[in-house]
This record gives sequence, structure tokens and C-alpha cells, in this order.
Amino acid sequence: GYCIIQMLYDGKKAVDWRYIEVNAAFERHNGLHDATGKTIKELTPDIEEKWIDIYDRVAVTGESLRFEENSSALEDRTFDLYAFRVGRPETRQVAVLFQDISEQKRAQAALRASEERFRKFADASSDALWIRDAKTLAVEFASQAMETVLGISPDAARADARALDAMIL
Repeated sequence: GYCIIQMLYDGKKAVDWRYIEVNAAFERHNGLHDATGKTIKELTPDIEEKWIDIYDRVAVTGESLRFEENSSALEDRTFDLYAFRVGRPETRQVAVLFQDISEQKRAQAALRASEERFRKFADASSDALWIRDAKTLAVEFASQAMETVLGISPDAARADARALDAMIL
């Protein structure tokens, strides 16, 4: 998605922004409808202040930012964003390129949880278990029972797959 926003101030403090321009992917990525000409607080009254602070910093300093951020106010979506000032500094306009990466983040979290469950299961086993990379044959995982069953510590097995090979061949 893409948008250009103009920061709005109450005195010297940024308090909101107005959408000046949005592209077709804008709505798909953040769920905001008919945004052009409206402020973020009109569209999402409970938007987190961190967003205003981030975009204000870009508008004021001219420093471009690349970051990932979550918004519970926008249906708990996580975004990958690139924000940069456009136009003359006094216009306080910021362009934002962004993508909704919520599904990717959820998939990564699910994978981490699955890997943690596997590690707990494997380490609770009295059997020596290990996983090797199919291409390099490096030991990626070695259970705690490696030392008891094979006489080689999990760290040593991961560090030197040849030592593990010598134990089992």
C-alpha cells in the first residue's frame, strides 16, 4: 500500500494526520475505506500515539524510516513500513509504503511454538535424537540424551558432525 499523509498539529505537538493520497492497495493492506481527505482519528479514533510520533519525526527531521510495527487499533495487524518526507519541509507531508505482514508474523510465531514443543519432547526422551541438514549434513539439533546414550554432548555433536558419525558408525 501507499499513501501520502499531512501531519496536523495542536500548537507544536502533532495530534493527527490527514490522508492526501492513497493507492488501490492501501485499503486491502490496512482495512481503511475512503481515506482520502480524512484524518486517521476520524477513521480510527483509538489509533496508538506511537504512529503519530513516528510520522511526525519523519516530517520534522526528514529522516526516512524503515520499520515493522503492530497496531491493535487496526485489527491487530502488523506492518512492514517505509516512511519518508515528501515536498517542502514546511508542508509536513510523509509518504508511507507499507505491507500487511500479519499472516507472516503469525506463521513465524506458530513455527517457533512448534519447534519449541518438538525440542521439549525430544529433550524429555531417553533416546538420542538428532536432526541433520539434508544438504550439508550438519547437525542442527541434538537431544540431551546424546551424552547418556552415545557419550557425546549435544553441543559437541552440533559443533562436529564427524564426531557423531564416528560414534554411530
